[in-house]
Amino acid sequence: MGRNLLTTAAALVALHGLILAQTRYGTEVSVGAAIPTGTFAPVFSTGPEVNLAFSMGSEPTVGYHLLLGWSRMTLDAEGLTGSADFNPDGGTFEGEGSVNVYPILIGVRFYPDKPGARPYGLLEAGVFMYSKSFKGGTYTDPTGDVSNLSSSSSFRAEPGFNAGIGVLIPVADDKSLNLGVRYHLVKDSQYYNLTPTGSTTTYVGFSQYIGLTAGLDISY
Repeated sequence: MGRNLLTTAAALVALHGLILAQTRYGTEVSVGAAIPTGTFAPVFSTGPEVNLAFSMGSEPTVGYHLLLGWSRMTLDAEGLTGSADFNPDGGTFEGEGSVNVYPILIGVRFYPDKPGARPYGLLEAGVFMYSKSFKGGTYTDPTGDVSNLSSSSSFRAEPGFNAGIGVLIPVADDKSLNLGVRYHLVKDSQYYNLTPTGSTTTYVGFSQYIGLTAGLDISY
């Protein structure tokens, strides 16, 4: 009886060690560009994107990760002025503003089981936190009347998800260059309500953007 217990315990310890040995962990830092898309693309400018991811996986074709990110896009007053959707009255906007996006996402990657460069697809879901600020400005309507726009700031969190593709290119032992494209789809969130008296009731919001990144993935 005692011998059987020792044999069973030894087998469990060996199995546990094997599982740990097969599980790989990784850290990735990537930088790139956040490109506004969809409804709000004409009134925001492309900005920087930075991501930090922590991954793990025990299968050669599937990996899981936690991603923490930051992106910043600025309001394009010239684009806002020229947008028929956001500026139907045809006046002129002047002012500065920005939106900072902080995603916290859980994701999964799917790889082919092959050596060398490995393309992958990914899905991510979680929370996108928005910090928005508008520094104020002016709106000049077609008749020449000028309205002052007050400054505004807000913070809110929205649910969202990503779909993307990429490729891991080995550059050294346990190190790979990661080139990726993500499409961030987030619930529409109001950015600033442009309602100067006697002019327009249009608002500028922000939701969707594409992330183009390059990073270093380190496995251990």
